[in-house]
Amino acid sequence: MAIISFGNINKKILYAIFGGIFKLLSDLLIDSLRESNKIELRDHPFLLGINAGLGYCISFIPFLIFKRNYNYLNQKSLDVDEKLIYNETEDYFFEKREKKIRQWLIIAFCDFLQKLLSFIYEGLNNFWMFDILFILIFSHFILKVKLYKHHFISLILIIIFGIIIIIINNLYTEKSEDFFFKIINTFVIEIIFSLEIVVAKYAMEYKLSSPYEICLFEGVFILVINLILLIIFTFIPMSEIKYIKKTEYEGKMYIDNFFQYFSKISYIEVISFIVIMLSRFGFNIFCLLITKYFTPSHSIMILIIGEIYFASYDTEPLWRVFIEYIMYALLIFVMLVFLEIIEINCWGLQKNTEKNISLRAGQIDSILDEDETEEEKEDE
Repeated sequence: MAIISFGNINKKILYAIFGGIFKLLSDLLIDSLRESNKIELRDHPFLLGINAGLGYCISFIPFLIFKRNYNYLNQKSLDVDEKLIYNETEDYFFEKREKKIRQWLIIAFCDFLQKLLSFIYEGLNNFWMFDILFILIFSHFILKVKLYKHHFISLILIIIFGIIIIIINNLYTEKSEDFFFKIINTFVIEIIFSLEIVVAKYAMEYKLSSPYEICLFEGVFILVINLILLIIFTFIPMSEIKYIKKTEYEGKMYIDNFFQYFSKISYIEVISFIVIMLSRFGFNIFCLLITKYFTPSHSIMILIIGEIYFASYDTEPLWRVFIEYIMYALLIFVMLVFLEIIEINCWGLQKNTEKNISLRAGQIDSILDEDETEEEKEDE
């Protein structure tokens, strides 16, 4: 047997690639236009929140298509008596909907909070490797996920490689007075994101919520809250608050100000707003889809693709870039082992992968079937 082999690969894994491309597109556009002073949106946290909310609301279209097809298939599969039973249990389904909404509120609030922290405060890039640890902790307590040897070894290596990458990234970076605050803020954002993904998996797995329902609810929630905050803070100037990004308008400082943004709007800004909005939608819906069909940990693949741009952000010194790319290659390889896309067939690491557990279950079933056949022959 080869030392390295592939596990079960589902074509739906392409969702991770699509989601990563959408995230990469959004980050590239915001950073490149911001550096050339052609886009104002990045400096307006509540308008960024509104942008994300509008993007998520696009899921209204696939939600309607999904619901229409579901209702059609349901109607065909139910006969008259079953339809009457369905109508008699309407209270039950209403109660079920209430329980769904509780999960959606948690997901939407987590998404709003982690976006608010990343938009208002300056954060650090490439901390996604720690998400796998937070996701596993939440998965253990919420989803009762069991971990095996290959998970633990991969997790240790992921964290080690991640720490090396962060050290290399910040080795020649000038440390500002709020550097440690940025680290804490970044960890809080990653923890909230990890909780959001795991609760979303719980809602889809156990409450039978669809990704489109969740995305639409998130969109409406984020849109309404950010719209309220934008209206409030447009008319309330702020004094100096440490570490918070602020906007200047008519000699006063604001957390966000719609009139300041509107006064500098251009056709590039409008096009950028639309592209970023679509990118937010693509990232979120594919993140939910990959979580639905696989595990919350698979969403890390989207973050890897989405943030690979930051790996080559600084090209000096050359040795630093060389080591960083090696670390990224090792990190991605170990991540694929953790996700069981690649199997290491030594030291028993392959024993408890999903593929081999299924094979053992199939062998046991075939043995039981043979035993039953022999018993039937003996009875005859």
